[in-house]
Amino acid sequence: MKRIISFSLLIVFLISFAGCGKSSENTESTEQSKATSQSVTATTHNTEKTTENSTIKPTEKKGKLSGFKVLLDAGHGCSGNYVEPKYKGASDSEVTYENSSTGSTGVVTKKREGDLTLEIALKLQKKLQNLGADVLMIRTKKTTPMSLVQRAEYGNKHKVDLAFRIHADGLDDQSVNGASTLYPSAEHINNKIAEKSKNIASIIQREYIKSTGLADRGTVERNDLVGFNFTTVPCILLELGFMTNPEEDRKMSDKKFQEKMVDGITNGMIAYYTNKH
Repeated sequence: MKRIISFSLLIVFLISFAGCGKSSENTESTEQSKATSQSVTATTHNTEKTTENSTIKPTEKKGKLSGFKVLLDAGHGCSGNYVEPKYKGASDSEVTYENSSTGSTGVVTKKREGDLTLEIALKLQKKLQNLGADVLMIRTKKTTPMSLVQRAEYGNKHKVDLAFRIHADGLDDQSVNGASTLYPSAEHINNKIAEKSKNIASIIQREYIKSTGLADRGTVERNDLVGFNFTTVPCILLELGFMTNPEEDRKMSDKKFQEKMVDGITNGMIAYYTNKH
C-alpha cells in the first residue's frame, strides 16, 4: 500500500515538474516574441523618421537669367573730381571731366540725373536677381568714389557678361525726346567685344521702346566714352529719355512708368541671354 502511495506521489511530482517546464518555456517564448515585435516596431519607426528627415526637397526652378552676370552702373554720382583720358594712350587734351555736378537735371522734377539713374538701377537689380542673375553694382548709394576708368575696370575684373550703364539725356531744346542705346566703336577695344555690344544694344533698345512707348532714337556707336574705351567685356549705355523734355521728365520719375522702364530692360536682357544659350 505504501509502495502504491509512493508511486502515485512520484507520478504527481513528475507531472507537476513537466507542467512547470512547459509554462516557463512558453513564457520565455512569449517574452522573446514581444521583444522581437517591439524591436521591429522601433526599427520601423526609426526608419520612417530617417526617411522623413532625409527627404530631398524638389530643386527650385532656375530663373530665366540664371548664370547671367551683369554689372549695373548708375551713371554719374561721383564723389570726387576726375579728369580722365578718353582712351588708353590719349593725349592730355583728350580727356573727360566727371564730378558730382555733371549730368542732366529734370526741367520739371529738378531731379539730378545721378539720382534718377540710381532709382532705376536699384529697381533693376531686384528684378534681375529675382530671375536668377548675378548682379554687381557700381553704387547703391547717392555717390561713389570710383572714377569712370575704375568703373570699367570693375566689370573687367569680374568678367561680367554685360556692363550695363544707365544714363538720361539732356539738351537745350526741350522739344527733343526719346530713348537711345549707345555701344562702343571697335576703334579702341577688341572687335569681338564691340560687335557683341552692338548686338546687345539693338536688343535692349527694341525691348525698351516696346515696353515704354518712348520715341525710338535707335542705337549709336561711340568712340569717345571712357566707360567704353576701357572695357574688355560687352558694354552698352542706355539713355533712358530726356530730362530736358517736360513730358519725359515727369514720366521717368513716375513709379508705374519706372516699372515699364525696368521691364523693358529686363526683357531685353532675357532675349539676349536666351538666344545666346
